Order: sequence, then C-alpha cells, then structure tokens
Amino acid sequence: MHAFAVSGLHVGYIILLVFAVFQLVGIRRWWALALLLPILFVYAAMTGFAPPVLRASVMAAMLLMAKNLGREGDGFTALAVAALLLLLYDPGNLFDVGFQLSFMAMLSILYFSPFFRRLLPWHFPFKEETVVLLAAQIGLMPLLAFYFYTVSFSSFLVNTVACFLVGLVVVLSVFALPLSLFSPSLGALPLYAAGLFTEATWAIVAFGAHLPFSYRYVGEVGLWQVFAAYLCLFSLPRWPWLRERTPLALGAIAVVLILVLFPWKPGGGRLEVTFLDVGEGSAIHIRTAEGRNILLDAGGGDPESAAHYVILPYLKSGGVNAIDCFINSHAHADHLDGIFVLLDHVAVKAIAVAEAGLDESESLLNAASALNIPVTALVRGDRIALDGVTDLTVLYPPVNWRGDGNDASLALVLTYGETSFFFSGDLELAALTSLVAAGGDLAADVLLLPHHGSGHSYLPEFYQAVDPEAVVIGVGPNAYGHPGDAVVSYWQKNGVSLFRTDRDGAILFTSDGKTISESTFR
Repeated sequence: MHAFAVSGLHVGYIILLVFAVFQLVGIRRWWALALLLPILFVYAAMTGFAPPVLRASVMAAMLLMAKNLGREGDGFTALAVAALLLLLYDPGNLFDVGFQLSFMAMLSILYFSPFFRRLLPWHFPFKEETVVLLAAQIGLMPLLAFYFYTVSFSSFLVNTVACFLVGLVVVLSVFALPLSLFSPSLGALPLYAAGLFTEATWAIVAFGAHLPFSYRYVGEVGLWQVFAAYLCLFSLPRWPWLRERTPLALGAIAVVLILVLFPWKPGGGRLEVTFLDVGEGSAIHIRTAEGRNILLDAGGGDPESAAHYVILPYLKSGGVNAIDCFINSHAHADHLDGIFVLLDHVAVKAIAVAEAGLDESESLLNAASALNIPVTALVRGDRIALDGVTDLTVLYPPVNWRGDGNDASLALVLTYGETSFFFSGDLELAALTSLVAAGGDLAADVLLLPHHGSGHSYLPEFYQAVDPEAVVIGVGPNAYGHPGDAVVSYWQKNGVSLFRTDRDGAILFTSDGKTISESTFR
C-alpha cells in the first residue's frame, strides 16, 4: 500500500522528472536547486505536509546542496537532520506510524544496501532497485508486524515491479497537471494511461497476494520482540564471517525474523470464547484448548464494515490464518454477510449451517462451492468434536424441520470439561418454547441471549432451564428496542452478570475446564 499512499517514494520520482526536464532545457546546478525547492514545497502542501514527504524533501535538498558545493553527501546525516526538523516542528510526529515507517525504510536502505550488494555479487537487470527494495523491506518487517500483525513474503517480488509502475503513474499525473490548465481533455490523456498502469499494479499485487504462503498473520507482537528483531538484524552486517557468504547470511536473517516475529502460541490447555463487538449482529470466535479456531457468525450492524474493521483485525491480532470451521446460525445479513469479506483474507476449511435454513443459505453455499469448501447441514442431536476435548452439540432445529426467519437459527452448546456455553442465535418464543418442552438438559455456564436480547424472545422458563452464571447480549445501535427492558430487568433482579457488546466491547471468556474467567476489551 505504500506505493499508493503519500510517501517519500513519490518525491523521488518527482525529483527525477524535474531534473530530467531541467537537463533537457539546460538548467544547471544552483538554478536547478532553487527551482526544485518551491516545487517540493508545493507538493508537500498538496499532501498536507505528510511526514514521509517532508522527510524525503529535506533529505533531497541537503544531498543536492552538498553535490552543488562539491561535498560528499551523507545519507545518515541528511536523515538525522530531517528527523530533527520534523520533531522540532511537531514532537508528536515521533508517534506517527507514517513517520516511523518512512524513517525506518530510509535508515534500512542506507544501512543494509551495502550489505546486500556484497551478498549479491552477480550482475542482473534492476540489481540496484532489487537491493534497495530488499533492504527497505527487511528493515520494515518488524514494524509492519507490530502495527498490522502481518508479514508478507510475496512483497519481495511484487514491489520490484509495482514501484516501477507507480513511478510511471506519478510521472503521468504530474504531466497531466499543467496540461489541464490549457485543456481538460488534453490533461485527461496522461491520466487515462496512469489509470491503466494503476490497474496493472493492482492486478500484480492481487496475483501476489493469492500465491501460496504469500503472507501470514503473526498475531500481536510485543515491543520487546520489535527491539530484539532490530538488535539482531542491525548486528548481522557487523559479523565479518557473514559478509561474503550469501546463503548463510540470508539464512541468518530468516532465522532472526522467524524466531522474533512469529509468536509461538500453543493451545495452552484453555478454551477461549470471544463475543466480538460488531454492532447489531453477532460474531463469536472460539479458540479451543488444542488451538483450533471456530467462527460462529460473522455479521454486524454493517456486516462488511464489521468484517473489515473488527473481525479481520481481531483475527490478525490473534495470528489466526485459517478458520477450521465457520458456523452460520442462520442466513440473516447481521449474522452472515461478513464471511464474504473474510473469505478473501482468511482460509476457511469447513462450513456448517442449519439444515432447516438451507433454502436461505444459497449465497453461502455458492461461495463455498466456488472455493471447494465442504458444507455440513446440522440438525438436533448432531455432535461435533472441535478437538479431542471440546464438543459442540446441536439442540435445535430438529430433523426435517422447515422454516425461515429467526426460528431457523441453530441452538448450540459448547462443552469443555465441566464448563459450557449456550449459543441461541435469533430464536424467538416458538422455538424457545419447543426447546424447553423437549425436556433436554439446557444448563450452561454462559448464555448468549437469543435475538440480541429482544423482548420477542423473553421466556423466563428458558432462562431458568439454562440457569447461567453470566449472560451476553450481542447488540449495537438499532431501531428495534434491543435489548428489551424486561430481559435486562430479569437478569439484574436475579444477580446474574450481564455483558453487552455495545457497552463492554469484546467479551472474552477463558475456561480451564473447571472454572471460567471473563474480561472485556475494545
């Protein structure tokens, strides 16, 4: 994304273009520098004086001035001066992600490029560009893992081509600006070409992103891991025995990144159930004691936004690269639609739906068929072994039951050791009454209240049959009056812990098989 964002890369292309024009018309040395500075200022102003643009502009001005004075330019000095000026202008820049990424990229280029030139003694096309990009990406990897929970492998190949194409986009766009002053139609011509190169860049990036092992979500990375990674990486070029041994040096870099950045998270013998705050909807992540990942529903008040900005970042932060099973309680948008976004980012190995709601699940079934994901239709009595110690039991709907709407929802009980969780979907009075009348064991420690705490699902007999120690309402801003006053009042009067995603954020329950603890986070 750095290629399309406001970055120092664009400043470099603009400087190359401007100096090519200056050489063409015979403008030299000090006059060239004097004309370049206001151009850079105007570009920086157009971008809102973004830290990466200011950094690149200050460094370019200093290095060009050194050249005009007949002095040897020093990139490290220019980088330090740029950092000092930007921090004097606004000390808060130090905590700006763009500032950190821009300066780390340039520091890595200056520091690692000589090291990689020695490691790659062969002559091949675009060698210098490859060395620069390799140096930048090695240095950026710890910060990218820290902020975005992602490590990319295909970027080492894709960026070499993408940055070249983006350079053409920048150059064509700059040409379009003066041409548009004379004729909008004339100014549009370079932009059509820029649009083609932009589409080509996106196509290459999309191809790289879909390669096997293109990228990996590494989960939450601590500051100590980032410091350890940089300490090890920046020390490698100082080891004489690595400087001329290409396979050994590249292997050492890979080992450092793997050991420091990739969190090793075994199951830990604990079950984790997280009710995510996705607005007026439901999305529940289950991580079993043996490390398997289950996602129950994936919707929200705005399902696509919930998937992009809540569920996907949450999965990334947990290092979840694959969902072992996605279970859809029923095919309403606030429980389902987010999965269509997640399928582009996270591998889903299996899907389960209610047999009663198959007719409404056509879009999900088509998506599963296109991706060769097996689908299981669930009915009452089915039992799913999530791992060797965790089971999921289907309590509703019964076999051969046909219906639609909320009463087609799955009712599920998750059991781990002596602890259990009851997920009731959007069941309403008819279905809940049927559950109670069936006379089975409905007891559970934690209950997800049916239909977002709706008054239409208020049934004290059902509540008494479950008899939970804690209840959860997955709710957001809505026009339906959820949760109902009677529902909230019931649990408050009975002294049962009541959690709401709209007030508490995400709610995490952790079980060791005997006891359950809870915590909330946003």
